[in-house]
Amino acid sequence: MNELSRALSLAVLGCLMMAAGCSSYHSNIANEDLSQKRLLEPILVLPPVSSNPTLKSYCASLGMDFSVEVARVIEKGQVIYGPDIKTLDAALTWNNLILNGEFNADEMAAMAKHANCKSVLGIELRDIRHYPPMRTVIYMTWFDAETGDVIAKVYNDVDMTDWKTERIYGNYIGYGPAKMLEEQFRYSEDNLHTASLSPERFRQFVAAYSVNLMFGKAQVGWWYRFWNALA
Repeated sequence: MNELSRALSLAVLGCLMMAAGCSSYHSNIANEDLSQKRLLEPILVLPPVSSNPTLKSYCASLGMDFSVEVARVIEKGQVIYGPDIKTLDAALTWNNLILNGEFNADEMAAMAKHANCKSVLGIELRDIRHYPPMRTVIYMTWFDAETGDVIAKVYNDVDMTDWKTERIYGNYIGYGPAKMLEEQFRYSEDNLHTASLSPERFRQFVAAYSVNLMFGKAQVGWWYRFWNALA
């Protein structure tokens, strides 16, 4: 996917997320003013953690996807990826970061300060289904490094059995409204089905979708109206 097509896909992704209105995700910005400030400053992105040790390798790959997507969305700030700081290696575990079902705010803030960052993003992989229809459940918390306060939270259950999620995914991989225009409104179901079987493509989508929920500033425009006209 070239950069223009990807940019269009991500823009429509944001609009479709606003249009979906389903209960598969919940997002909450606890401090809007602080979030705008911290977007312009260095942010530490930690790789996803899971209570299931067999998912360590998968979390590492998913973490790289998240770091790429956060850097794409936060254009003016600096993104530091946790594993790039070797002194943090031993601390990047589920047992160390999760306390009573939530991210340990004190530990998160301390790691951000160690990395000379003003905020830190924690990501937990709560559930996953590797086979079609694929599903991944992500829980994210964004902390302020100075106070340890929560800036924002996102819970995202990305389930391909949900038709709205399937449509958003279709747009992400290039078979949404932009592709439909190219093909004179002929929706390529076969291509969508093939892409939906790719674990790597779906993993990248989960990262892009979740990051847009946390940091995206999509505005409703003609893409929103266009998609609803097709529904």
